[in-house]
Amino acid sequence: MLHRHSFLTEHRLKRKAWLSGMLSAVLLFFSLFICCAFPAVSTAGEPLLIRVGAYDNPPKITIDDNGKISGFWPDLISHIARRENWRIEYVSGDWSEGLENLANKKIDIMPDVAFTEERAELYAFNNVPVLMSWSRLYAAKNNKEIQSIRDLQNKKIAGLRDSVNIKGTGGLREIINSFDLNCTIIEFDSYQKVFSAVETGTADGGITNRNFGDSYAKNYKVKKTPIIFQPINIQFALPKSARFSTELIQKLDRNMEELKKDDSSIYYRLLSTYFESGITEKEVEILPSWLKLVLFAGSGATLFFILVAVASRIQVSRKTKELRITNEELQKSSQRYREIFNSPNDAIFIHDATTGAIVDVNRAMLEMYGYERKEALLLQPEDCSSNEHPHTREEAIKLIGKAMTEGTQRFDWRAKKKDGSLFWVDVDLKHAKIGRQEFVIAVVRDIDQRKQDEDALTAEKERLAVTLACIGDGVIVTDTKGAVVMLNKVGEQMTGWRQEEAAGLPLPEIFTIYNETTGKPCKNPVDKVLATGAIVSLANHSILVARDGTRRSIADSGAPIYDRKNRIIGAVLVFRDVTEKEKTEKELVKIKKLEAVGVLAGGIAHDFNNILTAILGNINLASTTIGPENEAYPLLQEAEKASIRARDLTQQLLTFSRGGDPVRKTTSLDKIIIDSANFILHGSPVACRFNIPEDLWLVEADAGQISQVIQNIVLNGRHAMPEGGEIRISCANLPDSEPETLNLPEKKYIKITIADSGGGIPEKHLDRIFDPYFSTKQEGSGLGLAICHSIINKHGGRIVVNSEMDKGTTFTIYLPAKDQQSGREKKKTADSRKKKQATILVMDDEKIVQDVAKQMLEHLGHHVLLAEDGERAVEIYSRQRTAGKPVDLVIMDLTIPGGMGGRVAVEKILEIDPEAKVLVASGYSNDPVMADFRKFGFKGAVVKPFSLPELNDALDRLLP
Repeated sequence: MLHRHSFLTEHRLKRKAWLSGMLSAVLLFFSLFICCAFPAVSTAGEPLLIRVGAYDNPPKITIDDNGKISGFWPDLISHIARRENWRIEYVSGDWSEGLENLANKKIDIMPDVAFTEERAELYAFNNVPVLMSWSRLYAAKNNKEIQSIRDLQNKKIAGLRDSVNIKGTGGLREIINSFDLNCTIIEFDSYQKVFSAVETGTADGGITNRNFGDSYAKNYKVKKTPIIFQPINIQFALPKSARFSTELIQKLDRNMEELKKDDSSIYYRLLSTYFESGITEKEVEILPSWLKLVLFAGSGATLFFILVAVASRIQVSRKTKELRITNEELQKSSQRYREIFNSPNDAIFIHDATTGAIVDVNRAMLEMYGYERKEALLLQPEDCSSNEHPHTREEAIKLIGKAMTEGTQRFDWRAKKKDGSLFWVDVDLKHAKIGRQEFVIAVVRDIDQRKQDEDALTAEKERLAVTLACIGDGVIVTDTKGAVVMLNKVGEQMTGWRQEEAAGLPLPEIFTIYNETTGKPCKNPVDKVLATGAIVSLANHSILVARDGTRRSIADSGAPIYDRKNRIIGAVLVFRDVTEKEKTEKELVKIKKLEAVGVLAGGIAHDFNNILTAILGNINLASTTIGPENEAYPLLQEAEKASIRARDLTQQLLTFSRGGDPVRKTTSLDKIIIDSANFILHGSPVACRFNIPEDLWLVEADAGQISQVIQNIVLNGRHAMPEGGEIRISCANLPDSEPETLNLPEKKYIKITIADSGGGIPEKHLDRIFDPYFSTKQEGSGLGLAICHSIINKHGGRIVVNSEMDKGTTFTIYLPAKDQQSGREKKKTADSRKKKQATILVMDDEKIVQDVAKQMLEHLGHHVLLAEDGERAVEIYSRQRTAGKPVDLVIMDLTIPGGMGGRVAVEKILEIDPEAKVLVASGYSNDPVMADFRKFGFKGAVVKPFSLPELNDALDRLLP
């Protein structure tokens, strides 16, 4: 458009000089007058009625308070209507109503419609574009925030309802979605309301087409922003499949082609009138009136024209000579400009300040970037940038906008050549105004080599810094007198002294160390280094006391520093924090002790539990048979309690089994904690106070094992207060901050605190209380706290103890909370329906287990089949299924010495019957099958030894 503007201006100036002088103009004036005075008369008969949509969008279409319609489009349509013998009837409304009328064929033509592929599916369009437009974002005059697309985050932007500015391809909605911005779009019925919303603060910004915005921004307190998008053709839209839409399109295209070819046509006059400042219609419209006066003046005017022609020839000759001289000067000036423009070694870009487009480049730019001139003028900011954050198109546009509003911008930029290679440049952006146009000039200097040198220097400094940082955790350098010269960052953190404070102070003042065992101060290692010239290491168990009193176990060494002449000029002390390492080593020792016990427990568990299964099962059956009234019943009850105690002891031992995992399920700890504590304290003089929040998080845990932990710790507290006292149990939900100090993974945790008011634990015993078989009580086994430690570790948690003599002991337990909390567990209600008699197959290698299981199941009313190993079980299951007497449930032992165990057998049974119900029974939980039985094909699990009620409960869950 800028090129069209300058061409028309030069053309009119020349014509004005020509009209003022040349005699041939008289003939042209007469011809124009005749055309104006005697217009062509239509021979088409009655004018054709054309209904045209109109909405208020000045200066293109204006509807005043009286309903009068004017503007670029109405004037253009009126001209075409006169030529085509049309009678125009306008149908007014807002933009959305106009499109709705077009779709419903209530109008024949809708002007000022942006062409998009989506709209082409709904409407017909003429083929020759009328205008070229784009969208611009405007903001309040005092708004300095919006400079780029990313500045629209969390902003409210106003726009015209159903307009292409919002919904079209490349429109605002598509842009904010592509940048993943949270931006609210407010739609209004007119562009005037859009600007009003921006002016009043209802919206942070507003989008309009460039014609309305450029003409009316001054009427509102709004300003342009650098955000320009969506260049698009503006055309006539017509109803699809209307009876004469095709004919109208042909006539509209023919008229537009003719008008565009003629530089003096009404089309260009309308553009000048409505859109281009500085060019008026008066130069065109004054001619017909003057010509008419010439005609009416009579024959005397002829002489006047002759005289004017003679004078004009003289004037034109003079003006022509002046113009030639001026043109020559302009050419010389232009040549000088190009020489100056092309002389620097720095690349120069000239950008249009409004669009950001490149309008000119110098020779150095072409050489630097490797482009031809015609290619360079088509480049976009992203074509010359690496497009790696922050060197992106959005940032480039933002910087251009800053140069316009804030002044010169200078920065380093990662540029890209035509061949794709990247290099560093220094960019200087300046705003410039040439005539009525505004530009941004970018002067670009290649600094790639300088950057490489700087990077190399920086890398060398970083390597030296890294080398220094890698010499242990802390480094202190002293002079020959033992005064501090340098202290690195890690040394600052460990000692609590900053480099500036420590410089010049004696080393012992900032590096204070004690012997952990004796508590006595250690000798200054630097003194020995300077005296002997030897490398010195600290003894074990050295404690560094920081400025704030923090104590750390450290390991360190000191060495002399020599100059070129091999003279000692100082010493360097290197030290590292080994506190956590020592803690970890102690934990590893404890774990190894627990593993040793686990090997022993795993070796005896299977046989012991099989024996207990037979004992407990027979006791249950005997109790059921004789009834409570029999004098032997209490004896059987006591025997059952003893069996259960033996089972619990076995389970405690099994906690140490190598690889043993808790059988976990989602559970709430509050009831487990309360029931376990009350059970242990029942009948004792010790009270228990609970502080458990109602919203305590759920955990994935083995309820039996956690109950065992609570019971053991509460029992210890009870023993510590034989005369009575109080145990306080509290729970809390914890974020991951506190467990970080225990080297636990970052996640949510449940914190359980159990505190007593007993005599406390001596400090010398604190490190050993979790060791197996360590006990200070004569009646103790030394397994209680060791079991607690093992259980909590296997649950992915930690247990720690703090104690002070005569003030009591506090155990703190951290357990991982369930990732997704879904509320409290709902209690299961017992199903009282009577079960049908089932055929149950029991597979176990122990005869006593087979017998007691058979008796218990028959007592419950079931038919029982027996198998001594997996192969026999599979054979029986297949035979019964073939005979039409299928097995309803299979109970399998996991381990069969020398034969097929339950893990393999269940796979073969499922191959025969994918719906088979198989219950796994095992004497210990160290096998992964017990922890996750469903993964291996089992439908349920029961732990040996099991009682008759426990077996019945397991059957209830599987049998209908």
